[in-house]
Amino acid sequence: MVKIPLARFFLMILMPSTSCSLSTENILVKTNKVVQEIGDMFVGFTLDTYLLRVGWGRFNFSSPKALNLMKAVAPSYIRVGGSMGDDLVFDPHAGPVAHIPPAGHPFKLTATRWDELNEFIHNAGLKLIFAFNAFQRKNDVWDPTNAELLMNYSSQKHYDIAGWELGNEPDLYVRNGRQNITGAMMGADFTVLRQILEKSPYKSSLLLGPDMTPLDGYRDPLMREFLSHGGASAVDVVTIHHYYFNGHTAHEGSFVSLWWLNKLASRMIHAVHLIDDYQPVRPLWLGETSTGWSGGALHLSDAYAAGFLWMDKLGVCARYGIKGVLRQSLYGGNYGVLQSDMDPNPDYWLTLLYKRLVGNKVFDVTSPSKFVRVYAHCTKLQNLYHYNPGSVTVYAMNVNNDSAILRFPHLPGQDHLDVFWLTPQHGSLRAKVVELNGQAIVYANNVIPPLPPKTVTSGSVTIPPRSFGFIVMPHANLASCKSQSHGPVIG
Repeated sequence: MVKIPLARFFLMILMPSTSCSLSTENILVKTNKVVQEIGDMFVGFTLDTYLLRVGWGRFNFSSPKALNLMKAVAPSYIRVGGSMGDDLVFDPHAGPVAHIPPAGHPFKLTATRWDELNEFIHNAGLKLIFAFNAFQRKNDVWDPTNAELLMNYSSQKHYDIAGWELGNEPDLYVRNGRQNITGAMMGADFTVLRQILEKSPYKSSLLLGPDMTPLDGYRDPLMREFLSHGGASAVDVVTIHHYYFNGHTAHEGSFVSLWWLNKLASRMIHAVHLIDDYQPVRPLWLGETSTGWSGGALHLSDAYAAGFLWMDKLGVCARYGIKGVLRQSLYGGNYGVLQSDMDPNPDYWLTLLYKRLVGNKVFDVTSPSKFVRVYAHCTKLQNLYHYNPGSVTVYAMNVNNDSAILRFPHLPGQDHLDVFWLTPQHGSLRAKVVELNGQAIVYANNVIPPLPPKTVTSGSVTIPPRSFGFIVMPHANLASCKSQSHGPVIG
């Protein structure tokens, strides 16, 4: 990778586009039509159920740092689920767990652990989604007894649970040596859960599922069977999971690979079309997603490198009709957004800027270069930077080894561009510190830094190799960007 000295980086951001040594990319943002809409809670996070098995590990729910960092990205969903959720049993009378049970054996969710989670969720302004154990069964039929016990306890505590799930990645049960639960059985199980919710204090909560892994041909029959045997009617949101590669075998090149980047769009288009074949049509979410499975790639999935796949995934999903993206994970594994000491990893800052700047209306974009990937939305109407209604926000990445000049010739207001460009400290894709316009982002004294933009008046922005960021056009004055869509887009 080309390393760019700090002084040269500032020069590149502010330089005019007259240089003949760089390629100029004229980006076409098609503002004549809003192609999709997303909600304020489009981006969320997950906590894997294995953390419950180990008593939350080192995650500190009483940490002022964790609370402050999560308040800054609220409102967001937090989904608690995972493979070990199918071993979890709620016991409100259980005391502290003396030892960690072996993997594959039942373990208890205590009232204390549940209370800790819900208090943190409430104080941070987040919304909780929780997955029930699908292996609580009698005669091949799901037994809702323990789920009802948890709901009754939660209702008595006045906990606001935004959504419920049932099971995790059922298409992998047999491969992982678990029970074989067919699509028809899942459809019946979700129908039972829907009926219980309708009679409970949580009848307004979402029901999400079935949390299958990527749809790519051979897994389609199980999803189709689920949807056609009551699943489509039972759920409010259809959820699938997505990972690019095995985290144990990934390398730096995997994170800037055009092959992986291009594969995502085809999978998402296929998934949306599959869901649309069934009535009633339900919105589709990535209910769990990250870079690499098996916990992510060491020193990469929690570093600057992960931002390419994360930013591109947000852009692709918004463009092609995915209505929610829950990042695996908020904490834990090699892909946590927060480190073990609760300090933010680079993707936290990317996500925070996304939630501050990116609005709900999505435009189609054409980029002449396969190495420069660009997405465009209306700017978020209520934002900390006081941008006027009518503004446009572009987020882009350059996966090439050469710099590029970005122009937006069809958009008005080119005499003022606000740039929020993120680069890795010391030029390393493995960097754990990210720089905004050349200045390291430092979280200190429990204060979110201001994250100011760099204003460019040349009509173009020069972006370094292998980097990504946001560009706001405050004076675009687009009529379609002067109003919010009608109501929240939950799915």
